[in-house]
Amino acid sequence: MFQKIRYRLLLSYLVVFASLLGIFAIAVRVAFTRKIKKEKNHEEDVKQGSRGYNLLLDY
Repeated sequence: MFQKIRYRLLLSYLVVFASLLGIFAIAVRVAFTRKIKKEKNHEEDVKQGSRGYNLLLDY
């Protein structure tokens, strides 16, 4: 009697859980890629700055 309702409720819970898990995974990926890009840009800025400093010392 309640078998059909049980499966529909289970399916709805699984959809909600999968949606939340997917949203969380996307958020973590976006945050991680932003952090990596920021660190890479900072490293490039440091390298650029040290090159400029070395050029000033050459004169």
